[in-house]
Amino acid sequence: MQYTQIVENTIAYIEAHLCESLSLADLSQRSSFSKYHFLRIFKHETGKGLFEYIQNLRLSQASRLLITSELSIMEIALMIQFDSQEAFTHAFKKEFSLPPGRYRRIMSNLIIRKEFLTMGQKQIIPGWIVTGTTPKAYEVNLDREIHYSGSKSIKLQSQAPDLEQGAYCTILQQFKAKKYIGKRVRFSGYIKSQALYGCG
Repeated sequence: MQYTQIVENTIAYIEAHLCESLSLADLSQRSSFSKYHFLRIFKHETGKGLFEYIQNLRLSQASRLLITSELSIMEIALMIQFDSQEAFTHAFKKEFSLPPGRYRRIMSNLIIRKEFLTMGQKQIIPGWIVTGTTPKAYEVNLDREIHYSGSKSIKLQSQAPDLEQGAYCTILQQFKAKKYIGKRVRFSGYIKSQALYGCG
């Protein structure tokens, strides 16, 4: 039996009701499977447990709200179904390596346009921050075989068969601008692309 469509329908329902209570009993009933069987096929299709998947989506939504709204951290925590600000802060820091307040300050300073970014879980490459709308859908590592100059470059490669329109991953650095005040600064880089689809 093909379970992909059932899981996709479940995910669509979850995404539409992120700010509501989502129970295993309700979701499994919608799939017409037992709780145990539903949990098994969901993990098989997505690679994640049901409630891990839901929490990741909620934390991603929280990261967007932190950047694009003036809601307090407590309001956001309650909106995405956390019982307390402490529980939300703990989960958010575990996912994004920053507490929500500091995340809001840093990302608000970095983003000129209101792009929807989420911080990568770990600093995979020392000195670089992995971010984007779906950083976990990409493999990011050092490439010592293909590089323009020096001994290595950074490689970003999608690991997802399908990505929603506008999804991306990027890397960035931060530095203090104080010693560059009044000076002209030039940035340059080289990019090599391969097997890109739907880019225009």
